[in-house]
Amino acid sequence: MTSILTKSVVANAIAATLTSIFLVATSADLYAADPLDDIRAKFTTIPDAADPCWKDVPDEQILEKLQFLVDQQNNNFKKIKTWNGRYNLTTRTYAFGNPELDETFNVPADEREFTGLFHEVYAFYQDVAKDKLFIARDLVENTLSTFDGKPFKSERYGYGIMTNLKAVFMPKEMLHFERDLNFAMPEGFEEFGSVGQICYIEDPAKWRFSPIGTFFNPKYFFLTDFNAKSSFSHWDLLERILIPAASGSRGEEEKTKTLATLKFQEAEIDGVEWYRVERSASYETLGTLSDVVVLNSAAGYNVVYRGQLTNGQTTGISDALEYVKIDDVYVPSKLLMTFNPGQSQYDSSAEIKTWFCYYELIDARVNQKIPSDQFTIKALELDDHTLINNQLTKTYYVYDKEKGEMIPYSKIGSAERLVPRTPFWRSPARLVFFLIGVALILFGVAVKFKKKSADA
Repeated sequence: MTSILTKSVVANAIAATLTSIFLVATSADLYAADPLDDIRAKFTTIPDAADPCWKDVPDEQILEKLQFLVDQQNNNFKKIKTWNGRYNLTTRTYAFGNPELDETFNVPADEREFTGLFHEVYAFYQDVAKDKLFIARDLVENTLSTFDGKPFKSERYGYGIMTNLKAVFMPKEMLHFERDLNFAMPEGFEEFGSVGQICYIEDPAKWRFSPIGTFFNPKYFFLTDFNAKSSFSHWDLLERILIPAASGSRGEEEKTKTLATLKFQEAEIDGVEWYRVERSASYETLGTLSDVVVLNSAAGYNVVYRGQLTNGQTTGISDALEYVKIDDVYVPSKLLMTFNPGQSQYDSSAEIKTWFCYYELIDARVNQKIPSDQFTIKALELDDHTLINNQLTKTYYVYDKEKGEMIPYSKIGSAERLVPRTPFWRSPARLVFFLIGVALILFGVAVKFKKKSADA
């Protein structure tokens, strides 16, 4: 999935973590019209499972055709060495109440559960070969509402951990900065005040981002938003689950069981080849659970739909995708990820609409040179003298914007160095003192000249 994002975005990835983050809300009714309905209408209709156009793939062809589809996807994404782009990202997420914690912290009853709709621009640069990634999430607008659709405002939720984020990801190091957030300063940093902006250098594993198939593999780029190892079976059902089982590499018993629970179908509609793969399992208490993947030739045989069904009804995570071809590579032009958020902890009858992340491509470039500074601290655009907390080495730095460097805190010296630098001509106080100084010098020169003239 290529020009994306996102990541996020996430947040990444990461977007699933948005449940606890919000800016002060604007007033609007999220439930007057569900934006998800309009987003779904943008996607090409996928043939219904009951459509007679679908024909079963013969058992003896299943492995060959599964391998063909996987090879087409992998070959597509392997073409990406570098890429960058921007997406409009719309996210709906929820903050759910926890009765025990809410009572402990005296959270007002009307602030315990609410929903948020976020509009962001998600930008990214990725060097696949060097395992480097830069992402930026710039918030454009957000709206908070109670579950029954009433506008929601709260100073308690004035900021969010995914708002106006910039980050650089590498396999062993992550630079992370959120411009809208102020953090409590560590003990011994009184020069910065009690709170202020902090840039963190952290272990990527803390965010559960791994080069084993998330940010550093374009094929799984979007997986960071609902990042869990179990999700790979949903995102990569064909390669990770079905092919090893259907090939017999996991034993004949597993092969027989897989083929018995697999429905693999194909169709040709208006010159486009379609494939539908469904794997099911039955449970006494839950009923029949299924994973569904749909692919087509118009998308370069990439996945255009993923879904999880319970007794034939969509539940849990589902994804819809469309692609555009850029420099011989298919990249997502639209991606909709939806997730069933569960139910209210206080009101089981409350209608909680589907949680979603929707990426819509603005622009993208594939295999073009990326500026080297894009994967350094300069790309975060920190203010002068922002505190930098390197949690990997337990050391602190102060950012020198003029030099674009991190200065070890122990070498800063006096507190005067911690005062943000203001260009001379933009400082009224300095300008006044300068003019007074010039006036005094000129006055002194005039007096001396006058005295010389009188002596003469």
